[in-house]
Amino acid sequence: MKQIYMFLLLLCGLSACSTASRKAEKEIIMVSIEPLRYFAEQIAGKHFSIVSMVPKGVSPETYDPTPQQMVQTAQAVAFLRIGDTPFERMWADKIKRNMPDLPFFNLSDGIELIKNADLPQHHHHHGKEEACQHGEVDPHIWLSIHQAEKIAQNIATALIAIDGKNEADYRANLQTLLDSIRQTKTQVDAYMQKADNSFLIYHPALTYFAQEYGVEQLSLEEDGKQPSPDRLRNLVEICGHMGTRILFLQTEIDERNARVLEQELGFQVVPIDLLSYQWHETMLKVARTLSHTKQTAE
Repeated sequence: MKQIYMFLLLLCGLSACSTASRKAEKEIIMVSIEPLRYFAEQIAGKHFSIVSMVPKGVSPETYDPTPQQMVQTAQAVAFLRIGDTPFERMWADKIKRNMPDLPFFNLSDGIELIKNADLPQHHHHHGKEEACQHGEVDPHIWLSIHQAEKIAQNIATALIAIDGKNEADYRANLQTLLDSIRQTKTQVDAYMQKADNSFLIYHPALTYFAQEYGVEQLSLEEDGKQPSPDRLRNLVEICGHMGTRILFLQTEIDERNARVLEQELGFQVVPIDLLSYQWHETMLKVARTLSHTKQTAE
C-alpha cells in the first residue's frame, strides 16, 4: 500500500512539468498490457509512443509500475485499458482518481462480456473468492479473434478522439490491422477444424477462444489458488473421459503441478505467453497445439 501512495504522490508532482516534456518528444499513450501495445502501435503509427505498464514476462497480479512508468504516465495524453483486469482495478482506477484530466478509454466497450457466474462449473471453477479477485466478468477479450477486431476499432475511435487531425491515418492503419487479424482468423479456423475438443489450462484465460470454437476449457486453478490433491484427481478423471491431452501453462505460472501431470499422466504441457506482444503468434500457437500440427512458416 505504501508503494501505491508513493506512486500517486510522484504522479501529482510530475504532472505539472509534463507539458514541456511532451513538446520535445512524441506524445505518450499508456496501455495496461502488451497485447494492447501491439494493437495500439499498429493503428497509431508514427503519431504516438505507446507504453505498456505491464512489461513482457511479468504477471499483472504481482507487478508494480517502475519509476520510469510513473513519469510516462504523468506525461501521457491518454490511458487505454482492457476493461476489468485485476491490475487495472488496482492501478488504473487509482491513477484515474488522482489524475482526473487524463482521458481513459475502455476498450471493452461494445463487447458482450462473459460473466463468470454464467460459466459452467467445469469450465472455470470460479468460487466466490476468485470472483472477488478477478471481477464479475472474464476480462481476457484480447484472446478472442472476433473481439480483437472490436478492440482495434475502439483504439482507432480513441485515437481519433485524441487527435482528430490525423483521422485518415488512423482509419487506414485500422483497416490494415483488421485485414491482418482476419488473415490470422482464416489460419486459426483451418487448424481448429481438426482440433481436440477440450484442453486443460492453469488459469482459465481462453474462455472466449474456447466459446468461439466450441471446445471445452478445463482449469487447474481453483478459486485463484493452486489445485488441491482432490481437485487434481477429479480433473484427471474428467480429462480421461474427455480425451484431453493438452495442458497450456502460462509463462508466469509456477509449473510444478503441471509437470507432475506431464510426467505421471502423459499430458503434453505447452508453455504459452497469453500476454505476449506477438498477438498473431499467440493465437496461432493455441490453434496449432490443439490441432497437433507442427509449426511451419505461416
